[in-house]
Amino acid sequence: MLASCGGEGDRKIKLWKASDGSLIRTLFGSTGTIAEVAFSPDGRLLASCPASINDEFTRFWDPRDGTLIRTIPSNADNIDFSPDCATLVAAWVDIDLWRVSDGEWVQEMYADNNTIRDIEYSPDGRLLAYGTERGWTVLARNPLAPHCRYRLKRDTIPDGCGTCPRDGDIVEIGLGCDAEAECEPEFRGKIKCPYGGRGSCKKLKGKLMDCG
Repeated sequence: MLASCGGEGDRKIKLWKASDGSLIRTLFGSTGTIAEVAFSPDGRLLASCPASINDEFTRFWDPRDGTLIRTIPSNADNIDFSPDCATLVAAWVDIDLWRVSDGEWVQEMYADNNTIRDIEYSPDGRLLAYGTERGWTVLARNPLAPHCRYRLKRDTIPDGCGTCPRDGDIVEIGLGCDAEAECEPEFRGKIKCPYGGRGSCKKLKGKLMDCG
C-alpha cells in the first residue's frame, strides 16, 4: 500500500494499491494542507502532519479501514516512526517524541534553532538524524533508551554555555547502551551545552555509574 498527500490546500490523504496503482480509499479529517505522511514499520498505522498554521495536529490513522484513531497537538511538518513502532518523532524547529500507544508527549530535544527539513531513524533504530539548511546532524538513538551515566568528579569549564554540570552531577554520554559493559569506566572530554543552550562544557571528568 502507498500513501500520498496533495499540494497546497489539499486536505486529503489517498491510499493506493502498490500492485496496480488503483485507489483504495481517501482519508478525510485534516483541517489544513498535509505536509507528510508516514507508515509505521509494521504497516498498522499511518501518521500525517500539517503544513499549515491553520492545522496544529498530527494524526494517526488505521490504513486498513481509514479510521482516524487519535490526534496529537503537534504542528511539526516532519515525522518518522521508530523501528519498534513505539515512538513517533515529530520535528519542525525543535524535536518532540510522542508515545504511539496512547499519543502522550514524552520528550523534547533541541535542534540548534534551525528549521528542520527532514528527520529519519536508521533502520536498526540506533541513530536518529535530522537535516537543516546547514546539513545533517546525528543524534543519540531514542532518548528513552539507556545511556552510559557518569557522576562528575569536578566542575566543568563553560565555553559559551550557562548551564554546564557541576561536581557531583550525573551526565549521560554516548549513543546509547544495552549493558554497563559497553561503557568506559571513566569519561573525559566535553559535551554540548545541556538543556538546549549554545556553546559547550569542557574538561569533564566522571566515573561510570551505570547504563540506565
